[in-house]
Amino acid sequence: MSDMQKGLVGAVGQLLPKAHHRWCVRHIEANWAKTWRGVEMKKLLWWFA
Repeated sequence: MSDMQKGLVGAVGQLLPKAHHRWCVRHIEANWAKTWRGVEMKKLLWWFA
């Protein structure tokens, strides 16, 4: 799931109230790379994931 479409999280929460929500690390990485560049920072992100 991504936060790029702002209504998506709320809609899924209403339609599937018992569903577990997870964030896609690939999308988080795309946002992460805008601020923190480099291979070491990318490795750090995936280590935290």
